Amino acid sequence: MRFRAKRSRLAEVSGLVGLAVVGKSTKRIFECLHIVANKDGLEVTGTDLDVAIRYRMSEDLEILEPGEAVVPAQLFVNTLREIGDETVLVAAGRQKLTLDTDGGFFELECEDPAQFPAIPEFSAASVLQISAVDLGQLVSRTVFAAGKEAARFVLNGVQIRAQEDNLRCVATDGRRLAMLSRPIDRRNGTEGRDYSAVVGVKGLRHFERIAAGTEDEGPVEILLADRFVAVRTKHAEVIARVMDGTFPDVDQIVPKECVANISIPVAGLAARLR
Repeated sequence: MRFRAKRSRLAEVSGLVGLAVVGKSTKRIFECLHIVANKDGLEVTGTDLDVAIRYRMSEDLEILEPGEAVVPAQLFVNTLREIGDETVLVAAGRQKLTLDTDGGFFELECEDPAQFPAIPEFSAASVLQISAVDLGQLVSRTVFAAGKEAARFVLNGVQIRAQEDNLRCVATDGRRLAMLSRPIDRRNGTEGRDYSAVVGVKGLRHFERIAAGTEDEGPVEILLADRFVAVRTKHAEVIARVMDGTFPDVDQIVPKECVANISIPVAGLAARLR
């Protein structure tokens, strides 16, 4: 594998994907990034088995020789950030990856790509579409209410439910509850079908992170599968494992009707509560 890339862009992409990687693990492979170079560009993947991030990079890049490598994420990202050159030549063999610049030559030890865990592919079928702004709001306005207790593990996640033409997120720790719905566009046979899954807060935060700043790239795609929930933008995918357990039936908890309604300015209420 050999490719030349803009250093700052490669560092940015690797740092983003590296957020899904385990900092310290008994298996070194989970501390690594999987880098694949092919005719379509560069694909960088990281996972801790609960959440995976896959980023496809095609700009500021020249593929000289296809191939793949598995390299320690933290060391790779830190080295890229410290290099002062504008471009970097990356080459990888079976056990070594080198970063060649005008100012220096760096060599990192690689792991066996065959040992890297398989990451589910984002199927083109059965997807939902939602705006990046709406997805960000669904996450930020619900995850704060998720639980943090090991005894009620399923409450540590957020329930994602697609019903009719809305996507609803619900979080509760047993004492408070946050719920928000936003409109979706159903595609490829998902019309009229209900989906429900519980995803951990870490996965939801990554959904929010890759959706941020993509408002001009069109809607975000969401795939709800049996064992995972995936979100895809133009360049990135986040795949989060579905949590086991039965989430409370919030439709039996939230009142159907509100007897009294008041409108209060948000800023003023927040200031007085603080």
